[in-house]
Amino acid sequence: MTAPAQPLIRTNWPSAFTAGATFKINRSFADYSATDWNYSLLFAGAGVAQFAGTPQITVGAGGVYNIVLAPADTQPLNPTGAASAPYTFVERLTAIADGEIVDVCSGRIMIEPNLAYAAAGDALSFEEKTLLILELAVQGRLTSDVENYSIAGRSVSKIPARELLSLRGQFKAIVWRQRNPGRITQTIDVKLRTAESGLLPDYWPTFST
Repeated sequence: MTAPAQPLIRTNWPSAFTAGATFKINRSFADYSATDWNYSLLFAGAGVAQFAGTPQITVGAGGVYNIVLAPADTQPLNPTGAASAPYTFVERLTAIADGEIVDVCSGRIMIEPNLAYAAAGDALSFEEKTLLILELAVQGRLTSDVENYSIAGRSVSKIPARELLSLRGQFKAIVWRQRNPGRITQTIDVKLRTAESGLLPDYWPTFST
């Protein structure tokens, strides 16, 4: 039986990774020999963290720094499971001989929430949450726990009905774009019905979204 192929380990930084999951990356720097420099990785954002040495970082073949962050390392970067957390990271090398410090790379990265810790509604965007409140308001079904929800500084319960309908349309459009990235407009199906049916003229369209 053939052993399953091992997943490839990335060598370039992604735009995001998930809290509570193992994160692996291999890094090398042409101008700095891994035999002469120690590597450390720093994160700063909603929290701060620094990783250096074993077990997080080892030197592999060809002087490549093998960085492995365990779930216990990544979970504290976004502990609540409520929203993505922006971080700045820095890759720092320290000379073994004299302690010289060089920051060889830096960037921004998002730490995505661990859904194992999420509560109901945590994965919804602000616009999705607001649209749900607007739907309740339009239908006259606001409950006491949400009737003071504010939109642009105004309680939703005090917004006139006509404006509520307008806001609902705006937020529906925003949410549709969030849920359909890369698409410009909603799909419209046009169904032509025959005049003989007596229901609609043969040019009358019906719309579905």
